[in-house]
Amino acid sequence: MSTPFLLILPALLLCSLATWRSIVFRKKMEEQSKLLAEANRTLAEMHEKLSVLQEKGQKSSDFNRSLNQAEISVRLQKSQLSAQNYSRSMSPPERYSYVHSLAAKGMSSQEIAVVLSISIHEADQLVNLSRLAHSK
Repeated sequence: MSTPFLLILPALLLCSLATWRSIVFRKKMEEQSKLLAEANRTLAEMHEKLSVLQEKGQKSSDFNRSLNQAEISVRLQKSQLSAQNYSRSMSPPERYSYVHSLAAKGMSSQEIAVVLSISIHEADQLVNLSRLAHSK
């Protein structure tokens, strides 16, 4: 065999090996590209689902907050109504002794008026009357 043939044969073998390796790497790269595209689609879907869940969670949180505020408001209204009914149902002597005990605890006429749901002037008069009655 001649020397040029001996040089060409390994060169051809190297070229065919390089071509074969290139084809194998290209196929692997295409597979990896497909996997990456699928992972990106899945990630986008999960991101969309997460956004929907976060929005639902926020709506639920807002609803619970407004429900709690409504419950507090109802409780306050009920306690205010019961205080009004209680102060209206008391006979005058009971009211005087109640006012006297509240005043003795250091409550002002304004605070007593709020508790009994009466005017400040009425509370002032009741405090004065209870002081007169108990000072004797």
